Amino acid sequence: KFEIIDDLSQREIYSVDAMIIDDQNRLWIAGDGGVAAYNIETKDWQSYSSEVAIFDAYDFNALVKDAEGIIYIGSDDHGIFRYDGNSFTNHVIPGMPMFSGISRILPSPEGALWFVELWGSGVTKYSPDMETWEIITYGDDNCCPIPYIWDEQERLWAGGDTGLWLIDSRVPTQWTEEDGLPSGEINAILPDISKEVVYIGTDS
Repeated sequence: KFEIIDDLSQREIYSVDAMIIDDQNRLWIAGDGGVAAYNIETKDWQSYSSEVAIFDAYDFNALVKDAEGIIYIGSDDHGIFRYDGNSFTNHVIPGMPMFSGISRILPSPEGALWFVELWGSGVTKYSPDMETWEIITYGDDNCCPIPYIWDEQERLWAGGDTGLWLIDSRVPTQWTEEDGLPSGEINAILPDISKEVVYIGTDS
């Protein structure tokens, strides 16, 4: 059966847009209004909304944990936040405006984090171990596929409004309606390489 853990509106969080479980077995929740963590064993909540509100940030779309347990949070218009277990910092991408939206954070097989812009399709790769940033480009100047998921062969599948993409070692292959897709707007991708099948969700 389904169980409601909490009425988050009492904690001034009005939607749940991203969730992860950290190294302390806490369920992190991010959404409209703020960020909070739920201890699965003790059932206690800890709100972090006031900490991120210092940066005038209130709406959050993405959560991810790196190999060291550092938590990264993508906000609606204030870039990326980083939580090291003690405090939050506004983790700004070089060359990107501080007041930028992040729609998703995608961990890669080698441990890097790919940050996808909310307003657009720009992608920036961050390597936590080296603390280096890289602007990711593929396709051409007129299309920017949005990364969704890596498959078991460490190939990246991407979508968006330019069809389906398979990016293998930065060499892209693109499929569109001309190849039989029902729509060029790709909203969800789930590869099942064991069956040599890729499930694709479109806007139609």
